[in-house]
Amino acid sequence: MGILAKLFLQKDSEPDAILRRLGLTEHDLSRHFFFCGETGSGKTTVMRILLEAYLWLVCPGAVHSCVKVDEAEWICALVRSTPMRNRLMHLIPGQFTFNVAGFEMGREGGSPESLTRLLQRLNEQRNRSSGDDSEKGFWKNLFFDFMHFAATIAWLAHRRGATLEHIHQVIVSCPSVAGQEATAQFKQTECWKMMELADANVTNAAEERSLNRATEFFLKIQIALGAKARIAGVQQCSSILTPFLLSPFYETFCSPTSSFTPDMPLDQYYAIIDMPVLIFGPQAQLAQSLITSMTVEAALRQRSPKYHLIVVRDEVHMLAGDPLYETLAHSVARSHGLSFWSAVQNLPLLTSSFGGDAKAEMLMKSLLANYGTKFVLANSCMDVTNKFFSTMFGQHKEQFQNFSEQKQPPSDSSTLMDSVFGTKGFQFGASTSYADRIPPDKFLHLRRGGPPHFEVDAYMAGRVFPETLLPYKLVTFSQR
Repeated sequence: MGILAKLFLQKDSEPDAILRRLGLTEHDLSRHFFFCGETGSGKTTVMRILLEAYLWLVCPGAVHSCVKVDEAEWICALVRSTPMRNRLMHLIPGQFTFNVAGFEMGREGGSPESLTRLLQRLNEQRNRSSGDDSEKGFWKNLFFDFMHFAATIAWLAHRRGATLEHIHQVIVSCPSVAGQEATAQFKQTECWKMMELADANVTNAAEERSLNRATEFFLKIQIALGAKARIAGVQQCSSILTPFLLSPFYETFCSPTSSFTPDMPLDQYYAIIDMPVLIFGPQAQLAQSLITSMTVEAALRQRSPKYHLIVVRDEVHMLAGDPLYETLAHSVARSHGLSFWSAVQNLPLLTSSFGGDAKAEMLMKSLLANYGTKFVLANSCMDVTNKFFSTMFGQHKEQFQNFSEQKQPPSDSSTLMDSVFGTKGFQFGASTSYADRIPPDKFLHLRRGGPPHFEVDAYMAGRVFPETLLPYKLVTFSQR
């Protein structure tokens, strides 16, 4: 428990009582929380109640992403009502600075290659599609080379002052035909100017080799690939970098300095990314994914984490990054004090955000399996979501008994009574079958909050509950 929590949390306080009633402890925070329920089912209510309780109990650092317009408003109000009130960071585009390129390439273990991997995941997130693997591999490698070598030149030219804008300038102003690199016109471009500045700043043999490879790529190799490949490479890189070059995101992500870095949430700051997707669209999706993934990587680099860190995403399907990377991050997050809190309306929606094919379904199931605590609320998605959780909750045995009698005509050996009433034959049988503990239609009967009861029902799953020895239990949250 953090120092702030010890100062404020009283025994048997309301937040403490809520967690004890659910059987949740500080250690459960790193088992990840998943909330699933259709619109109006009470997901946000349940998430808000649990979030407030944990802010009082352990005072974790956080990265909280916003999708809806008014989401940041209630989150700020919630945080200000807890001991975390002085650790709140309200990140509004254009009102804070974060030099993504300079931070990533300048951190311990960072490099142009690590920055390129981050941007490549954003590119894959934006362009999820099926197709020929070999062709996809070629364009993927082309994107990597363009971005990697441009980042190398920008880093050697500007060091920690290198920005995404510098990388973009190198790519879009590189020569397009053979012989152009020798012209006076090209010598006035940003690409050439940064190459010259990088050459002047080289300090050792390793940097010289890196610069030679980068300049060779832009002055020779990318030209030899042909016009089609070059245009495709430039376009891929530009489609990812351009959203960060438009206001108000330009003022935030292309500043040479940073007022926010992904290390800050690790130091018990609650960062609210107030970039509603419903306002800013794809720009906000890319920016939030970038900040979130960089914070997750910073958490996983910790050797001895001092505080818990939570990544909160309501409407996670609109903020889904690389599902494979996220699944792997979930699997090792516990030892680093990292917890993911995610909410979605139904499972098909989450699958579609991963690409919508069979691979996406497999990734959805593997990701879902990593959430140690699940809250399943009212849902009308019968054939997928409700059936999935019904199967997860298991089945129980049902025994049936049957009894029948059959009246037969009297025979030669029948007695007088048999002749009058007939001969009776009795048959007895028993059978066993399996039935769902929670049938799919049962989820439709869960209360959704609001008048007249203001209560939200949810099935809590993820462990065997000792009082019933079942893998779920029905819990109720009050909105009053």
